[in-house]
Amino acid sequence: RSPGFPQQGMGMGMGMGMGRPMPGRPAPMPMPRSGPQQLDVDPARLATMNEEAQKNLLGEKLFARIQVAEPSHAAKITGMLLEMDNAEILNLLDSPGLLQQKVAEAMAVLRQHMSQPV
Repeated sequence: RSPGFPQQGMGMGMGMGMGRPMPGRPAPMPMPRSGPQQLDVDPARLATMNEEAQKNLLGEKLFARIQVAEPSHAAKITGMLLEMDNAEILNLLDSPGLLQQKVAEAMAVLRQHMSQPV
């Protein structure tokens, strides 16, 4: 598990963090959603990081934005989107409409998976 992400089944949607900041952490702030200046991930800085650090940084940025739209599934959707190439993730962070589309696709996959018998 990556540091900074709730483990599956913990945290989001399970009574913890429901509208209250977690102890020792600031309250989550909705991320601005317009313009390329809002990316706040410097590709040059990202290039100096190892793969794990890149995914952690991108995951934190994705999670903050996804949590606004899908708080109860943000951790799972973030994990799903982190399977994408880093360049594609940067594009999602820079394109709110595209991110919204990918979140909708991920939710459709989750709903389909949840409706299947175990």
